[in-house]
Amino acid sequence: LYGETTRASRILNAQIILDYSWERLNTGTWRHVDKEWRRVYSYGCLFKAAALCRENPSEEEIRQAIRTCDMGLLMGAAIMGNILQVIVCILQSEIRKLAEEEDNHENIEAKNKPKAITNRVSVCFLLENTTNWSLKWLICCLRF
Repeated sequence: LYGETTRASRILNAQIILDYSWERLNTGTWRHVDKEWRRVYSYGCLFKAAALCRENPSEEEIRQAIRTCDMGLLMGAAIMGNILQVIVCILQSEIRKLAEEEDNHENIEAKNKPKAITNRVSVCFLLENTTNWSLKWLICCLRF
């Protein structure tokens, strides 16, 4: 994770660990699966989540990291003081921050835009009180 490898390479290496350990998890009944394979799966999820979030991740990449950690929590075993749960909490707070920033940005844009005629009463008022027929035609087209 700290080397000079590319992001895609880190994700690929983590996915190899996940795929191999997934096959080991799904051989036989669950109670007969060695706990070490569950830990390997959890570490693979940790590595993948870390690789996804390393370099300015997009919202979708953060969501993918959360899904990866969730799978580790469901199918794996607790590792490093339940680090996957801690990562999920951190990533969820990042998603909330991104959503709040987006809402604030949209509110600023909405304030700067001219008000559109959305009220039916306003449209009817304009239709009744205008003498410009091309404007009436445009308003009728927009209305329906």
